[in-house]
Parts: sequence; C-alpha cells; structure tokens
Amino acid sequence: MESVNCCARGFTLLEVLVLVAVLAIASAFVVPNLFPDEQRVLQREAARLGDAMQHAALTAQWQGEYLAWGADPEGYRFYRRASGATAGASNEASGWVVLEDDDVLLPHRMPSGAQVALLRVGLQPPRDTLFLFRPDGANEPYTIVVSGTQSSYTIAGDPLNRAAVARVGP
Repeated sequence: MESVNCCARGFTLLEVLVLVAVLAIASAFVVPNLFPDEQRVLQREAARLGDAMQHAALTAQWQGEYLAWGADPEGYRFYRRASGATAGASNEASGWVVLEDDDVLLPHRMPSGAQVALLRVGLQPPRDTLFLFRPDGANEPYTIVVSGTQSSYTIAGDPLNRAAVARVGP
C-alpha cells in the first residue's frame, strides 16, 4: 500500500475560486478603461466643452473683457483680446491671444477620430471663425457639434449662458 503524504502543498478549490472571482471583478473595471467606446469618449468631450463654454461666459463677465472660442482640426482654444485690438478683430493676427492662465480654458486636443465645429450662432451659420463672449453677458445662442465616426453630440448655449449637451440621433 502507498502512504498518503500528509505534507503535500497546493491550493484548495475554494482558494482558486476566490482568486478567479477577484480577477474577474478587477478585469470588469480595467477592460472598459483600456478600450473606451467612442460614444462615451464623445459624451465626455462634449460635457467638458459645455462646461468650459459656461466658464468662459462667466469669466468674460467677471473680468469685464471679451473672450472668444475657436475650433481647429486638432481641437479648440479660448482667446483673450490683446490690449489695443479693435472690436471687429477675429483672429490672432487681428489681436487675439490664446488663453493660458486659466486651467479650464487651456487649449484642448480632441481624441483621435473626434472633431469639433461651430454649427450655428443664433439661427445663422457662423460668420466668423471665433465665437465671442461679451463682457456684459449678452452672448448669442450657439450650437457646437462634437462628432466621431459613429455618433455625435451637440452643445447648445442659450442667452443665459447655460450649455446643454445632447446626443444626435438614436
């Protein structure tokens, strides 16, 4: 007869099951963050831009100066009117400088595949490349679209300087 070794080492079935459960729970949190879906990324970017637009409107009023927002193929920027610039100026060459002293209004690069554009100012297509925030707070309503390959979100700013984010389509 063979004798049973009483000092054999190994894991019990319960220990292995607990380890598998812990790994499954951890992967449920890690995998979505490693491979985010486009819709969630666009929603987060639209919410971030909507908050920044509200902040810019309030900052323009609080500081008593014109601020502006503009999109480019890589992302968007907020601008401050340089001292001595004329009221009709609409780009950096005409007296706008990029805002870099406010963490919320720093230039922002869009994630790969995402684009942002000014769709409407009031009920008209934009006449200019920049959207202006007035120091008196009487800003025009606007619509901005944040889009990707499969979904889009709009940011609608109202005359009270509130921004609402909504998904476009189903």
